[in-house]
Amino acid sequence: EQDKGVKIEIIGILSHIRSDKAIEILEAQLQKESDKEVKESDKDVKIAIINTLISFRRGDTINLLFTKLLQKEGTEKEVKIVLVQALYQLMQDKAANILIVELQKEGTEKEVKIAILKQLNYIRSINTVTPLLDLLQKEETDKDIKIAIIQTLGNTGSAEVVAPLTEMFKKEGSEKEVKIAILTAFGFIKTDETAKLLINQLHEGTEKEIRIASVNALSMIGIDKAVEPLIKQLKKETDKDVKINIIRILGSVKGDNAGKATDALIEAYSVEQVEEVKAYTIRTLGTFLQNTGAEAVSKKYGINIKLTRYLLTHPKYFLMTVLDSGLKQKMNEVSYQLNRERTNHPKE
Repeated sequence: EQDKGVKIEIIGILSHIRSDKAIEILEAQLQKESDKEVKESDKDVKIAIINTLISFRRGDTINLLFTKLLQKEGTEKEVKIVLVQALYQLMQDKAANILIVELQKEGTEKEVKIAILKQLNYIRSINTVTPLLDLLQKEETDKDIKIAIIQTLGNTGSAEVVAPLTEMFKKEGSEKEVKIAILTAFGFIKTDETAKLLINQLHEGTEKEIRIASVNALSMIGIDKAVEPLIKQLKKETDKDVKINIIRILGSVKGDNAGKATDALIEAYSVEQVEEVKAYTIRTLGTFLQNTGAEAVSKKYGINIKLTRYLLTHPKYFLMTVLDSGLKQKMNEVSYQLNRERTNHPKE
């Protein structure tokens, strides 16, 4: 059959038969299509066959055929991308070595390399660290490929990558996007060295994107370690976007450091001049206080328990109360009197 549409329709029918004979027919046709001259072959037919063979999910011959086509000179990049995804789906971790070989080839297209790195992200194999570092450190490696490699290295969680990535971060001329990728990767690698670099860039990073990346990565390595550096930065930060990110992270703190985070948010609100940041602080604090609970808030800030329950649903009034000691005293007195009246005259 020469008509592409008819071929794809037949492939669809074979996908419903799901027999060994159907697999045999599809494998043979895929090989036949791949043996044609590139100008005569049809990538849509190849992709349809590959996707159908994936659905069968059986047979080492399929894995071998897919590997051969991936490594074959002249296979279209769109087909290669589908093959990369297929090999991961069929072989899982065992696909890593096959994908690394294709990644290291000089002639492999950029889009195919990105697709390979995406699948290696899912595999998260320690065995990929050395070849990925070798490729990363080559000067000619494309920036987008570098970023994808860094993301993949971060997902392995291997401490082995910390030193070379730190060196790349500090290297003169490193692109901002590459630096941000490194900071993000360090969020997945929980070591003292990664925490040190993230805290340093939180405080010393000259570009706001670097500081925001540090904020987010610090929250990933452990919120308890991040609280003090975040509070310190919030007090001196001038950029509203960085402030909002810090406030968002502090608003998720739980346990022993929750009190410190609450105090920091209240203090930040009291001195903030930008309305957008003030409004975000109110929303964050509202959710934070409700999660903390009325009894804990009442005890910490010396507010009548019934009044506290009201204020937790009105965070702006809560801030007004705790920031004005005179108002807090009056509010407590009024609340006490109202509650006493309710007790003494329950029908009124």
